[in-house]
Amino acid sequence: MKNKNWKQSKIIKNKKGDYTINPIYGIGSYLMSRLVINELSVFFKNDVTPKNVLDVGCGFMPHYIFLKDKLDYKDYIGVDWGNSPHKDDNVDFYINLNEPLTLEGKYDLILLMDVIEHLQDVNVLFKSLKLNL
Repeated sequence: MKNKNWKQSKIIKNKKGDYTINPIYGIGSYLMSRLVINELSVFFKNDVTPKNVLDVGCGFMPHYIFLKDKLDYKDYIGVDWGNSPHKDDNVDFYINLNEPLTLEGKYDLILLMDVIEHLQDVNVLFKSLKLNL
């Protein structure tokens, strides 16, 4: 990630070290993020340790704090739409997610949070991402 001064957004870590959802987000966003946290927590308990994480459609990277604490990854790359309303210093690349991606490198974990429903054809993105696994 480009900006090492990342700020918490949707998922926040409270003073006790627990993860919760920022109350400024709506109930739908809250429920989906809570599900993501619960599922990823179970997944990471099984000693899965991806080294390179790709966050596609990353926006403000709301899951970054959770992943940072749970994983010993080497690199976290965030890509988002070129016309994203989430203009953010943390995004590494702005691209059109409806076109085949030309990303370099391999990734152990690829996240697609709240992005698939915005795609014209999910197969275009999936075929591109398969090359990066």
